[in-house]
Amino acid sequence: MEFRNILNSILISLSRNTIHWEINKVRLVIMLAIDKDNILDYEELFLNIYKRVDSISKVISICESKSFDKFSKMFI
Repeated sequence: MEFRNILNSILISLSRNTIHWEINKVRLVIMLAIDKDNILDYEELFLNIYKRVDSISKVISICESKSFDKFSKMFI
């Protein structure tokens, strides 16, 4: 089954409790839903997201955000 006219989306989930994911436990999950025909158009977005989560200290900072405003500013 092939879907067309997919709405490109980003989901950022931050859980208070850890989630068992493969062999690790995680609290932060970032999912991208991007039409495969447009994937190359999103290279800059991928790099921006990666820069914000490329170290454990950055991920911990995101997870310890006390407000949505502070949390969202980390991704803008």
